[in-house]
Amino acid sequence: MKSTHHSGRCYQYDPVKQIFIQSLFQPSGYFFDKSPILLRVAMAAVDEPAAIADMIAHHADAVDGSLAVLADPDIDPAVRDFAERIIRVQTDQIDTMQSFLDEWYPGVHEPSHWMAMFADPSSTADESAFLATMIEHHRHAITMYAGWVASGLVTHDELGLLAARIAKGQEGEIATMRQLVATVAQPAGAS
Repeated sequence: MKSTHHSGRCYQYDPVKQIFIQSLFQPSGYFFDKSPILLRVAMAAVDEPAAIADMIAHHADAVDGSLAVLADPDIDPAVRDFAERIIRVQTDQIDTMQSFLDEWYPGVHEPSHWMAMFADPSSTADESAFLATMIEHHRHAITMYAGWVASGLVTHDELGLLAARIAKGQEGEIATMRQLVATVAQPAGAS
């Protein structure tokens, strides 16, 4: 095992655990994206606290987009349920990641490099726009997390395992959103 140092603290890096965590990120079909743009986003974080800050900002963006689409009183009930689930799950994950920052890096305040995808009102103009944006949002997350784990940026096993669980969950949510697009979401003005 090698030691890594962050903010004056020393952590033991276990290569066997890192290999296991990396194996959880094996690409499954079209969900894993190795595009140069997404890989640059994934590599914007320079250390674990910056990666956590980006994860928190990314999740907050998804919550904001979900809240925005829920403002539509005519939203399909299945899309409403999905958006409510995003809010519930990602808010809990934000709390977990914030507790990691507070415990592992007290007093460290990293700025996020995440550029909000839901800041543009057109991203939630209707169900189709919301779902299309959220699918891309999830693809970005999976690529970011896999890049951080593969590069060794993630030094705490708890964070690596959380990122792997989030990525696997978001792969499933991508499949759900694709089904929603096919069955309930129609662009504004379509009949």
